[in-house]
Amino acid sequence: MEAIHRERVTRLQEEMSRRGVEWLWVEPSVGFFYLTGLEPISMERLTGLVVPSEGALRLLVPLMLRDECASIDAEVDVWTDGEGPEPAAGRVVKDVKRLHVQGSLPAWALMMLRSVKPELEVELDPGALSSLRERKDAHEIELIERSGAVTDEMVEWIGTIDIEGITERALGGLIQARY
Repeated sequence: MEAIHRERVTRLQEEMSRRGVEWLWVEPSVGFFYLTGLEPISMERLTGLVVPSEGALRLLVPLMLRDECASIDAEVDVWTDGEGPEPAAGRVVKDVKRLHVQGSLPAWALMMLRSVKPELEVELDPGALSSLRERKDAHEIELIERSGAVTDEMVEWIGTIDIEGITERALGGLIQARY
């Protein structure tokens, strides 16, 4: 896990404490990428990063994503298709009483979490994670500035080419290739 992601996790944990959020489930999403730098595919196999307000992260991951997620500094619980995700999911939420989730969590995943621990209280994240993503750090500002510069260069380039007779799709391909 890179230093920038460790720092984001620390800031998230501080924000969670401030908001009274003890546990946060982050499924493969923009939030997962923000915290880890990884983009595992979102699919029908239960995957989640469990962030406590204090202490070590927990990661629930299917075997097929284990290597992709190996760089995440977390207690990892890997499950196989043969055993199914339920036993591993039960382990990662074993001591969780109230779990906050993102609005993007699929209903089937929520239902599975509730099935492994029926007494689990589930609430929507009150903005602990999204509030951090709203405030850009120096690295993010640098990337936004670089993106703007590349886009400006692209607009200038488009003005120099003869687009007569080029379809929108072909022009889109040229732009994508140039990016």
